[in-house]
Amino acid sequence: MTATIVSPQVADPIVDHEPPKVAHVIARENHSDADTLVTAAYIEGTPLEALCGQVFVPSRDPNGLPPCERCMEIVAEILRLREELG
Repeated sequence: MTATIVSPQVADPIVDHEPPKVAHVIARENHSDADTLVTAAYIEGTPLEALCGQVFVPSRDPNGLPPCERCMEIVAEILRLREELG
């Protein structure tokens, strides 16, 4: 007779949940070109921090992805403050 062992698989929705794929916005460092920073991070596999606080390693072309809503809110706020300050 063959015995079958059943192992329950436990899934943690918080840990196992993959974040939605979105295009994040990063801040320029020392007046560098953001595209250059992203390209270097993509090639070297180094993480970047988005305006929203998400840390990620670029792995694909962001042009086909929807923008991160939180990053866009922060960009809008930055632009509003720049306009107010003149």
